[in-house]
Amino acid sequence: VAQKVAGDWQITREQMDAFALESHRRASAASKSGAFDREIVPITLRDAEGNDTSVVMTVDEGIRHEASLEKMASLPSAHFQPELAPDITAGNSSQMNDGAAAMLIASPAMAEKLGLTPRAKFRHFAVGADDAVWVLTAPNPVTRKLFAKTGLSAADFDAIEVNEAFASIAMAWEREFKPEAEKLNPRGGAIAIGHPLGASGIRLMTTMLHYLEDTGGTLGLQTICEGGGQANVT
Repeated sequence: VAQKVAGDWQITREQMDAFALESHRRASAASKSGAFDREIVPITLRDAEGNDTSVVMTVDEGIRHEASLEKMASLPSAHFQPELAPDITAGNSSQMNDGAAAMLIASPAMAEKLGLTPRAKFRHFAVGADDAVWVLTAPNPVTRKLFAKTGLSAADFDAIEVNEAFASIAMAWEREFKPEAEKLNPRGGAIAIGHPLGASGIRLMTTMLHYLEDTGGTLGLQTICEGGGQANVT
């Protein structure tokens, strides 16, 4: 699927590798600067018997701080039939890893009742689907749906998170909507950080929220593809 998207959008292996490298570079810079610290809950690791160890995980392990185009270029196809996806590698795909994420979402009335101060509010939301055979292409039409409904465009946002399930998916979105490059996944994406299924949506939203707070931004966009050819955009 990712190979077909690359072909349809005329995205080359070299371009996908360069996109992936930038994901690692941004995530590395954010991790080293402490930008991720507020959004990561430290986890004490356990041994094989289930006992706590003295090792505490405080950073994401997937970020390749020493990534290079040379290393990216040396990776073979990640597909079990390489001839079907010659350009899709472990380097320009999201990482398979473990992870969990949580976010408290409430109505304004409930937040007031509980004495909570909201950090952000949802302004618009849309769900859509594309050809289920290709699974991953729906972020584009669902974004068009939201933009048509709201009159917004990529230029209106201070930060944009497009899940990097594969480099070609995020790049296809980028080519259609043409955001400012520095606003798209400004702290890296799933290629560097990982894509734990079931947690990625909240992880994207959490990273975007912290980035907006840290930079004084006010409006962010998030989109992520889902199983069965669906996608949502917020």
